[in-house]
Amino acid sequence: MWAKRITHLAKDRDTTTRCLGLRLMGAMHSTPSGRPSLKLGKAWGKSIRPLELLPALRRVFSVGGELCRTALAHFRDSLHQLLQVLEAQPHWQLISSSLLFVFEAEGASKPQMRMIDFAHSYRLEHCAKDYGYLFGVRNLHAMFEALLQPDSPPPEAQHVQFWPTAPPKTASPPSGGPGAG
Repeated sequence: MWAKRITHLAKDRDTTTRCLGLRLMGAMHSTPSGRPSLKLGKAWGKSIRPLELLPALRRVFSVGGELCRTALAHFRDSLHQLLQVLEAQPHWQLISSSLLFVFEAEGASKPQMRMIDFAHSYRLEHCAKDYGYLFGVRNLHAMFEALLQPDSPPPEAQHVQFWPTAPPKTASPPSGGPGAG
């Protein structure tokens, strides 16, 4: 058990998980025929550093160089709703669960955000909220909001004000917010 915990802490330290509470695990774009046109795997996600995350999100949520604003706005709103639920129902710790985003560039179907990977979810007994998960969702929401700004600068020049790098002292440290694995 300790070996696995040490491995997870090393992943958190070496990726964006520790400082932002989230990590991209990959992305895939498909052609209308269903063939992958862009496939970014775990190694790509693990290689992203904190200042590279916003440009990486722009790449993932763009098709043909154009940001899919309608889908991104839907996901931002879904994250806001998720934050409201997590704040109102703070009874679970969601370790290494993920958020899956599905959308079509042409908008033929409604974008979908799904919470997946609940194998390591536990009922909270000693603290009020899962501050690590909230930390990651808040940062992702802020990044989506920054990407949607109409006069946003090019990705390499963008800086986003993220939530503090640590939750309150009474909480456990961020340990596997969305996408951590």
